Amino acid sequence: MKPAYILIMDYIKAKILSKELRPGDKVPSENELARMFNVSRLTARKALENLEYEGIVTRIQGLGTFVASVHEQLKGVRIGVLITNYQDTRASMLFGIVRTFQKFSIDVIPFNLDALFTNTIHEERMLRELLKLEIKGLIIEPRISSLSDTLLLGLINENFPVVFVDRIIEGFPKVPVVYSDNRNGGQIVGKHMKKHHVKSALFVTEEPFDVSSVKERFDGLKDEVTEITWKMITDFDKDFHSAVKTVQREGLEAVFFCNDYLAIRGITYLKEYGYKIPADISVYGFDDLRVSLYAYPRLTTVHQDFQAMGELAALQLVKIFLGEPLEFEERVPVSLIVRESCGCNKL
Repeated sequence: MKPAYILIMDYIKAKILSKELRPGDKVPSENELARMFNVSRLTARKALENLEYEGIVTRIQGLGTFVASVHEQLKGVRIGVLITNYQDTRASMLFGIVRTFQKFSIDVIPFNLDALFTNTIHEERMLRELLKLEIKGLIIEPRISSLSDTLLLGLINENFPVVFVDRIIEGFPKVPVVYSDNRNGGQIVGKHMKKHHVKSALFVTEEPFDVSSVKERFDGLKDEVTEITWKMITDFDKDFHSAVKTVQREGLEAVFFCNDYLAIRGITYLKEYGYKIPADISVYGFDDLRVSLYAYPRLTTVHQDFQAMGELAALQLVKIFLGEPLEFEERVPVSLIVRESCGCNKL
């Protein structure tokens, strides 16, 4: 009699061989397998862990387990990756991409789009270099400047396999995208503000509302807090002073910055104007960058799972290569990381 975990492994392998489960498909969860085979969850987990070790499935924390059978047609295929700044959380996104493609023997060629220098010419140059290396697909974090990238637009219109990651830019043709549940991120910040009896707040962004992540975070906050003022930062020195003056003029009680870098810079400006945080005003960020731990006070922020984002983006491309059906939008759950800047924890 075979051990129970081997029976579970055989069951899943049979489903894959019969094509009931195809590459990129989600397999039953540990709980579902435990019920099906009348075994403990630990036994089901052991089966899935062994299947992952054999390279048959890939597991994405918080999202489930997916078929990742190696196909000869994908072996050695090169994929280009264009995302900004391989540091902090973006490093985990790249790790997720590489980790998933390894299961399919796909090679990854990452190029770094430095956020400080990202423009149409820079992006096109990077893309041309990747095409010279004979990439067969692309994962890219699009920017507003990407709308003027005629090379990228041409590839999309020619059905070259492209997956967007982290955001959608209004005006692009329909492209598969993997991104965080940004609206929910705004909502959980708004709910937390209400817990602190905040009735009016400022939303600060450095990108326009044409970027999906910006608009959804704002809309999510607006779902919960009725009096919202917004400010776009294009000139850091001038616009931050203007934002703080808006807080003063309108007597706002909280500021939600669209990313952690803005939030940490904003804390500095608020202090310069004599505000005590969180006694006088509460501050929230978005991303959960490591640097948010070193702000004073430490920053309350929304955590994005960049590794899961990268893993799902890689799976999207695999499905395109294999002609498998896919969801054009995949959203990754977010969570609120509560620290001192909102007033919950002691300084």
